[in-house]
Amino acid sequence: MSHHHYWSTLVQRFLFINRTKAHAGQSGFNPGFAGIAYAPRLTSALSGDLKLVVDASSVELFADQGLSVMTSLFFPRKLYQQLILKTSKGTVVKQLVLTPMKTIW
Repeated sequence: MSHHHYWSTLVQRFLFINRTKAHAGQSGFNPGFAGIAYAPRLTSALSGDLKLVVDASSVELFADQGLSVMTSLFFPRKLYQQLILKTSKGTVVKQLVLTPMKTIW
């Protein structure tokens, strides 16, 4: 069973997507591809919402009702079967909704 890891944080003043631990994906074509991408968090609120849209080769992160947005591509060798969400200590997840997307093919 393959899996892929992405992390982000709302507590800090930035969000990030970490591809350095993308165990099953192809990244050897460029040494900088399996890195960490950062985006500023554009609100001063201590709490916020986070929406992830994940498909077969990308993840999109929407924070604070779209004020901060990130997109990251990955190239898996086979389809992923698992999504692992991790939070930092003290983070409270008040609601988690998983919504399957319909294929366009």
